[in-house]
Amino acid sequence: MRAIELGIYDPNQDQLIRHHTDDVRKPPKSLRDLNREKRIRQARERQHRREQQTIALIFGDPEVEREELELRKDRAEAKQAEYEAEQARLEIEQIRAETLATMAAAEKSRADAKLTAAKAWNE
Repeated sequence: MRAIELGIYDPNQDQLIRHHTDDVRKPPKSLRDLNREKRIRQARERQHRREQQTIALIFGDPEVEREELELRKDRAEAKQAEYEAEQARLEIEQIRAETLATMAAAEKSRADAKLTAAKAWNE
């Protein structure tokens, strides 16, 4: 049973839920309010980052930019070398697999030849 049905609670007399005009306390924040504030904060951070990039472009030091470009170039060359090494490794693995397959075929042929020779010997 509910408290209303038992006569213990009367919502008309509840003073906790009612808001008064002289009450200056802030209402509790809902999840909607928190998510809205989060989106606003993220938008401001994106705006700030864009402004910083623009300022760096306008007032940037050409020497620093040159160094950054060289670092990017070095990273790209390192990635290219890693890629080429990986391709070489894959080619080696493929040759190894082909060699093993050829060896297995040769072993099978030799076994077949021995079997044929054994059959011919027994006849």
